[in-house]
Amino acid sequence: MANIKIDADLSGIYQSLGRMMTLVDEAIVDMIMALKKRDLKLAERVMDRDEQINAMEIKIDHDCILFIARNQPVAKDLRTVASVHKILTDLERIGDITADVCKAIITLKEFAYSEIDEEIVALAEDVRKMVGDSVRSFVNEDLKGAYDVIEYDDTIDQAYYRLKDKIVLALKVQTDTMQVNSLVSQLTIAKYMEKLADHAQNISEWIIFTVSGEYKA
Repeated sequence: MANIKIDADLSGIYQSLGRMMTLVDEAIVDMIMALKKRDLKLAERVMDRDEQINAMEIKIDHDCILFIARNQPVAKDLRTVASVHKILTDLERIGDITADVCKAIITLKEFAYSEIDEEIVALAEDVRKMVGDSVRSFVNEDLKGAYDVIEYDDTIDQAYYRLKDKIVLALKVQTDTMQVNSLVSQLTIAKYMEKLADHAQNISEWIIFTVSGEYKA
């Protein structure tokens, strides 16, 4: 009977985690579209959605505490709920970053969509897939999927550094103050993409801990 109750409680936590992931994914998708279209209203919606993501984090964290108090889990069940607690932090930070990116997008409203923006968007779309794959790997206990996400983080890092070098080179020859500000905003957004990938990697590392008990520091 106890195992049935643990399974039911964990299922509820997973369902809430899925809803939080949906909110995070919507935030990333809208963030990308806001950058493409210089859509300030959409950017503002992303910033507003961050409050919903924060509220979901608080709810699920509370559910995790209740789960431990009521079920006194051990071994894998304890690792699972501990990992959910850590993953919540990464998802909440992803929500914060999408809001921060949208604040930076507002500063680009006077500038047309550029080649650098196109590369940032490509980076963002890859990162969106990483985030989705990491959470799906957790729910499905897919170790291979988790390791694939961790490995792909190197690809994101390389793409970010290439883009960073291109923006820095453009900054060195740019004399117009407005253009300089635009390039600085683009560099900031590119760095945020790299940070999003890091959070996806963190999530995947907690999957490995949940399934195998191995913690990758």
